[in-house]
Amino acid sequence: MLIEHRKSLVGTVSRKLRSAIHAVRVERFYVLSGPPKSVQTTLPCEIRCVTKFTPEIGGELTRIKGFEVNWKRRFDMSHRCYLTFCDGKAVGYGWVSPGSWLLGLEQPLGLLAPDVAFIYDEITMDGFRGKRLAPARLAFMATDMSGLGFPRSCQLIADDNYPSQRSASLAGYQSTTSVIRLHRVALRFRFPEGAPPPEFRTGVSSHYFAAATAHFVLGRG
Repeated sequence: MLIEHRKSLVGTVSRKLRSAIHAVRVERFYVLSGPPKSVQTTLPCEIRCVTKFTPEIGGELTRIKGFEVNWKRRFDMSHRCYLTFCDGKAVGYGWVSPGSWLLGLEQPLGLLAPDVAFIYDEITMDGFRGKRLAPARLAFMATDMSGLGFPRSCQLIADDNYPSQRSASLAGYQSTTSVIRLHRVALRFRFPEGAPPPEFRTGVSSHYFAAATAHFVLGRG
């Protein structure tokens, strides 16, 4: 009985360790100050901004993502959705949160500067990737938000997400600070290799672990 208990305990600890390791994610800030680069797609497309929730829009977003999300909540928070259409069919989307939103939809981590738009949850469906639809959408979003009083924008991209990194670079985004994101405890730490320009920095919010300096978060100093 004791041996079986020890085996069970070892198995539980092992699973928790593997879970903790997979919960750690290295990400990098990509920032854009000023106009984006012009991007030519290899497939005709149209990009539309959606600002109000409808069941039809929710169904389209769920179809693209592959599972349901509380889309209405995002619209209620004044987030803007940019849909990419090819031959009249929605094949991708990207979301933008205007300035002053707390980074992390489910885990508020810090205030954005009032002139910064935060881009998140970017996705293009299989079969339509590699057509430069994503960078074209990023450029469109940045231009549209600039016209609304948000001349700067940023996004967080995982270090191993090379397609998204290429899309951001094609649209004119600059890679800056690397961070470690611990999903389970909602912490973000700055690597010692550097930080974004001073105008992109902010102080620590009450939502941060006490040891985190968190100067990479866009916001007011």
